Amino acid sequence: MRKILIIYNKTAGVKSGIESVEKLIKKLEEENIDYTLEKSNSVEEIKCAYPDKKNIDYTDVIICGGDGTINKTVNVFHDRDIVFGVLPIGSGNDFVKILYDNLAIDAIIQKIIERKTQKIDIIKANDMYFINALGMGIDSQTMMYQPHLNKYLNPKVAYRMAAFLALLTYKPKKAKVCIDEEVFHLKTHIVVVANGKYIGGGMKISPESKINDGKFEIMLLQKTNFLSLIHIFMKLFKGTHLSNKHIIYKSATNVRIFMENQCFQAEGDLSGWTPLKISYGKKIKFIK
Repeated sequence: MRKILIIYNKTAGVKSGIESVEKLIKKLEEENIDYTLEKSNSVEEIKCAYPDKKNIDYTDVIICGGDGTINKTVNVFHDRDIVFGVLPIGSGNDFVKILYDNLAIDAIIQKIIERKTQKIDIIKANDMYFINALGMGIDSQTMMYQPHLNKYLNPKVAYRMAAFLALLTYKPKKAKVCIDEEVFHLKTHIVVVANGKYIGGGMKISPESKINDGKFEIMLLQKTNFLSLIHIFMKLFKGTHLSNKHIIYKSATNVRIFMENQCFQAEGDLSGWTPLKISYGKKIKFIK
């Protein structure tokens, strides 16, 4: 018998997000599916509510939010035999572009009811997991600027403005990057490790990534001049940047990154500092 835990991030989305959650609840009630709704301002509240997460009796966790909420929830419940689903109501829904292919909310709710599943990869980074992408350099610098711009602009405009400011201000750093058996010493503007294809609300940063192939991709952008940098970033939206001579792009199962005094972001949240040890984690079940 299904028993669903709905995690609703109250800070993700606005009126349309609330309406989407209400649609989901109405459909569950019509289908006589048992559920519990947890409204939260942060996933840290969920950790406190479910400290003994291995012993919970839910069969499904439905995440109502964006990429950050998905990632944090997976980090709470990944070691439980549970099926995850997503109702995408966040400001960033890059993972869902792969999972549900831009389906309308009503169609996604129907998929949640039908509960056909697939196994997807999660990637381990030091002592945490991520599900879509992790980055540093211009990428993490963008996340430092965006919260201030969110007060005045809608999230997508704020992200692009923050990215432009990061392009202007971030100075490339020396890095040692070990990709399986290869070692690279370089100055880099950006390092992105990707399980999914998209970041930043639709930038196709890793066009060859698949979420179920047992590996991940890493992209390094070597030091170049500002005009070249702008040219490369314009190509990111369509995923046509990989042929540029300043790009290193590899598939991997183990990566180590050494950069001095460098923070990284995972799914839009600043999450820690280098050095980083990244490896293929395991598979978990998602509604497809």
